Amino acid sequence: MDEYGMCRLDDAPMLAGKLKHGKNIVFSFGDGEVNAYVAMIAPSFEVIGTMPFGGKPSGYVVSLLHHGMYYFTLDSELHPNYIGEKLNLALPMSRHVAEMLNAISEALHTKFLLTNANGVSLREDHKLSGHYAAVNARCHCGEPLLVAPVVLSQDGTKDNPTMVCYDHAIHSFRFSDLVQGRQKEPVTND
Repeated sequence: MDEYGMCRLDDAPMLAGKLKHGKNIVFSFGDGEVNAYVAMIAPSFEVIGTMPFGGKPSGYVVSLLHHGMYYFTLDSELHPNYIGEKLNLALPMSRHVAEMLNAISEALHTKFLLTNANGVSLREDHKLSGHYAAVNARCHCGEPLLVAPVVLSQDGTKDNPTMVCYDHAIHSFRFSDLVQGRQKEPVTND
């Protein structure tokens, strides 16, 4: 999240994780310029009656505050013009919403091994030198963070492994403590 508490594109895995667990989510996100949006995505819903826009709703209900609501399957790339038509948005707003929905869709279909409460994740397809690496977190020195080999991991468990800096495992962190972006440098009592 940014300094204002708004979601960014790299928060899509965290949002997708909540959707995978059947949670309805409400979140804000921006386009990095002047527009800010409040979105609601509901993975499960009960249809009562006939919808005035035709069809039988399925997939995910996506609602954008002050704009519109529609249902999308989120299983293929959504074009900005389609998003604009269904949610009553003009360009460039529909492009920004499509980028966020497509990032969530990609995350929904990516095999995540772990995602912590701060949205940091390990994915099946993201390895460095044969070790799983954090997708959206780095060491305070700027190096990627890898799951520590068993030799370096004192009490690492599968759900909270020790993560070490790619630069010769000089720095280490618990997976559950990682935040998105660069980690804060630990305070030492020297």
